[in-house]
Amino acid sequence: MQHFIKLGLLFSLIACFSVVQAQTYTVPENYSFETKEDYAKYNEDIAKTIEWLSNNSPTQSPVKRKKANAFFLKWLTGTPDVSATLYPELLELSKVNPELLTIFLGQWTKFVFDNPGKEAGTKRIFRA
Repeated sequence: MQHFIKLGLLFSLIACFSVVQAQTYTVPENYSFETKEDYAKYNEDIAKTIEWLSNNSPTQSPVKRKKANAFFLKWLTGTPDVSATLYPELLELSKVNPELLTIFLGQWTKFVFDNPGKEAGTKRIFRA
């Protein structure tokens, strides 16, 4: 019985942490991407955005999620520091759940951030 109480307490703490994390993230506003330096100064915000998008349900805070997606994708499409190839098969898989594409791209970006100087390459593993 005591094991179940401890397990329940653990789940409660995890749930509380998730709520606190969701409340502390703020989507940057009035951002501007004109030069290479503009992109670099948002790297920390991008890392926080990726973490928030990955750790929160797509149904949680949909307006905030839409703004976070827009911020991340605008940064990703212009940054000179990260690039990813979107294979047709990957896009086909994301039709089932479009949120997964942003999470995939976010985790790709996280890999680049966490492994500076290492080429972020992959073999084409998707098959039609």
